[in-house]
Amino acid sequence: MIKIAYISRVAVPNRVAQAEQILSMSRAFYDILNDDFLLICTKTNEDLDRRINFKRKIIDIKTKNKVLRNILFAFKVYLFLKRNKPKYIYTRDILISVVSCIFFKIPTFYEAHQPLRSFYSKFLQYVLSKNKSYSLITITNSLKLYYQKRLNYRNKINVIPNGVYLPDYNVSISKKQIRAELKIEPNDFVIVHTGSLFENRGFEKFKIILKSFPTIKLIQLGGKENDIQKLKLKLFSYPNIEFIDYQPKNIVVKYQLAADILFYITSTMSPIHWCTSPNKIFEYMSTKNPILAPRIGSIVEILNDSNSYLFDINNDNDMIEKIKKIMNLKNDEVVNNAYDEVKNIYSMEKRVQKILRLSKNEK
Repeated sequence: MIKIAYISRVAVPNRVAQAEQILSMSRAFYDILNDDFLLICTKTNEDLDRRINFKRKIIDIKTKNKVLRNILFAFKVYLFLKRNKPKYIYTRDILISVVSCIFFKIPTFYEAHQPLRSFYSKFLQYVLSKNKSYSLITITNSLKLYYQKRLNYRNKINVIPNGVYLPDYNVSISKKQIRAELKIEPNDFVIVHTGSLFENRGFEKFKIILKSFPTIKLIQLGGKENDIQKLKLKLFSYPNIEFIDYQPKNIVVKYQLAADILFYITSTMSPIHWCTSPNKIFEYMSTKNPILAPRIGSIVEILNDSNSYLFDINNDNDMIEKIKKIMNLKNDEVVNNAYDEVKNIYSMEKRVQKILRLSKNEK
């Protein structure tokens, strides 16, 4: 009998951040539960990822219609659960929670990453909030308070922030060797930002950095081609920025390890700045490199003045001064604090252990 089945409509592996988070969690579940863990997901066109060492059931949905895909996936999961009843379900899919809780009464943990956005999600959350088999997990305390204000949940809402699969960062070669491999000059001062280039996320700060520090090299790793081209046009006059498109995880890790500063940016224009718990923050903390981030929204639930360098989002001079401070200090205490916290609190192993403790409490 499967102890925990993670069920997701997202194809794993995949290039989206959600798929990467699910893959990391699945690896951590497998490390602890071995064959008592199963990932159920949709078919992927990506090459088989060597990181997938756990059991995985693929549900193939042919149609591209989003609504129909959701219904067909839920129906096929229903058929699977009718034949195989895992002890617990973990999911980020509200419709799957309805199937597992209402039809099969399987204790189900739903992981919320955003507020309620549609009538559909609001209605299903209301139905499930009264169900004794349903447990809500949020990734930030801000999101927990949001859900508490809107619905009276029968079971306690638990906060479990995102995390990182730490073995990915156990790289045996030195920073100098990594830079040589990536063709980064050993004496360059390098700021790295990894991840998507969504609109209204504060990327105008790139121009401030490039203009203020013409000898610094800024590397943007990731993002969709259209978004990359838009930002390239805005920054075409600055030779000290390099854009690199999507790279596999092991290459992303190397760029993060090669950095002198790891940059996280968002803005009040982002609809989720107040409730997000980005994977990249925990990845950054794993590198023992200084993190530069705005003091804004839910990010301060993780980052603070002892483990990072936070600046006022409305004060560009403050950001510039923080960069100068990092350049002129050793930063050992700050980066070691960040690493200790991610190792002892925010690793995927610790995250899964918290979930397993919650499952024991559901008995």
